[in-house]
Amino acid sequence: EANGCPLGSVNQLVVETGTCPSVQVVQSSTSCLGEDVALYVPSFQNNPIAESLAHYVWSGPNGYASLNSVAEIENVSPIDNGVYSLELTFEGLECILNTAAWTLEVHDPSPLFEAPVSQCLEGNSFDFIAEGATETTAVYTWSMSNADPSESIGPTPSDVVFDNAGWHDVALVLQENGCENTFIDSIWIDAAPVLSPLEISWSPSSGCPPILVHFDDNSTNPALSYSWEFGDGGFSSDPDPVHVYGELGSFDVSVVASSMTACVSVISVDLPGIIQTYSGPEGGFSISPVVVDILDGEVSIVSLASPTLNCTYQMADGGFITGHDGMHTFLESGVFQIVQTVTDSDGCSATTLGEVTVNGTLFYAPTAFTPDQDGLNDVWLPQVTGVTDYALQIFNRWGEEVWSTHDPELPWLGQFQNGGHFAPNGVYHWTVRLEDQSRFPRSYRGNVTMMR
Repeated sequence: EANGCPLGSVNQLVVETGTCPSVQVVQSSTSCLGEDVALYVPSFQNNPIAESLAHYVWSGPNGYASLNSVAEIENVSPIDNGVYSLELTFEGLECILNTAAWTLEVHDPSPLFEAPVSQCLEGNSFDFIAEGATETTAVYTWSMSNADPSESIGPTPSDVVFDNAGWHDVALVLQENGCENTFIDSIWIDAAPVLSPLEISWSPSSGCPPILVHFDDNSTNPALSYSWEFGDGGFSSDPDPVHVYGELGSFDVSVVASSMTACVSVISVDLPGIIQTYSGPEGGFSISPVVVDILDGEVSIVSLASPTLNCTYQMADGGFITGHDGMHTFLESGVFQIVQTVTDSDGCSATTLGEVTVNGTLFYAPTAFTPDQDGLNDVWLPQVTGVTDYALQIFNRWGEEVWSTHDPELPWLGQFQNGGHFAPNGVYHWTVRLEDQSRFPRSYRGNVTMMR
């Protein structure tokens, strides 16, 4: 034919006057981030005549331009989004200019989930929530390492249990618009520490109440919190407590220790009957007499305790007696305590207290004095010690009071009470009333001769 083609291979192109072939642009593949995308006119693929006559002018975002039959956009990204236009003319045909357009949308699925806070291995259970889908047809796929279940489809897998402690990767795949993307995050599974057995020691293990027992944990565990029960109603949270057993009996001790970590390990031990207490000896003694004078301060002490016991006495004045019976002499006035200590063969002891009162009151009154101011025997002053109250009165032969005082250290100078005149020479009668150290009242009387 006129164009030089064999007649047997000619395709007929039927064109109505003034009308060019219809044009429609399609996309050759998905438009996922990073892929190469091609735009073309599929109606010409089986029409070589139209294809040979067509002239293409492509334009698009960011100054894109092409004169090829296929518009190729390489390594697409969101900046390539937009409308790609095609102007199409046909050589030798006088027809209206055909145009077509294609809107390119680059898809980049963005799966996301917030990693749950860490949990302890024992009893762990996690729920996950996926985000990022923009289409209702989107599909979420989960992969969890060392977990049950290890895979899941859907936006909200729940009750996921991890098998061991440590970091675990969780992968979320989002499939949308023919594209897919993966988001990976990790969660931490904590494990409670492994504790070694408690190694409890105590001392002493027996004795007479009250008995002070020291407890210790000698294990090599890290820091622990403790709860002790001592078997007599007593408790303690100290690591190495001290407890006083005040009753008779056999006592069980139990200890519960917990690790001071976010994930807690607990270990305990029961110690039945490790503390024994038993009754101690009974003491007692008699003192005779219990009240003595300082001039004769000897007392007799007789034990009332069993002769099989060891017995000692400690006196408040520093004296000491070894044995059940004995004598002791007090040389000072006052109230003195005697402490008896008896000890049995188990080392248990008991104490008993007693008291002795030593009256230290002494009184002596001279029978004469010479108030002539010669420096010898010029005053009359009774000698008194150990009194708590004192009253002295001096009378003449007619029973009239001449002088008095409540001060045991104030002497009589031979004057009248008002101090204006001296009393005449003669014999005067005196009386003294006092209370001794034991607040016991005493009275003395006598005569004194005054000579100038």
